[in-house]
Amino acid sequence: MFRFIAKGLVYILSAVLVLVIAVMGTALLGTYREYSAFKQKEVELAAVLEARQTELRERQEYLRMVLDDPEFIDRVVREKLGFTKPNERVYHFGK
Repeated sequence: MFRFIAKGLVYILSAVLVLVIAVMGTALLGTYREYSAFKQKEVELAAVLEARQTELRERQEYLRMVLDDPEFIDRVVREKLGFTKPNERVYHFGK
C-alpha cells in the first residue's frame, strides 16, 4: 500500500513540476519577447536622438554665424533676399 501511495505521489509531483516548468517557460518567453521589443525601440530612439543632436549642432552653428559673422550676414542677405549695395549691379546667369 505504501508503494502505491508513494508511486502516486511521485506521479503527482512530477506532473506539478512539469506544469510549473511550462508556466515558468511561457512567462520567461514573454519576458524575453518584451525585452527584445524594448531593445529594438531603444536602437530606433538612439538613431532619432543622434539625428536631432546633429540638427541642433548645425542650427547652433548657423545661429553663431548669424550673431558673430558680419560677412555671413552680408552673403545671406545678398543670396537669399537679393539685396545689393548702393551703385552695385547684379548679373543673373542661367543655369
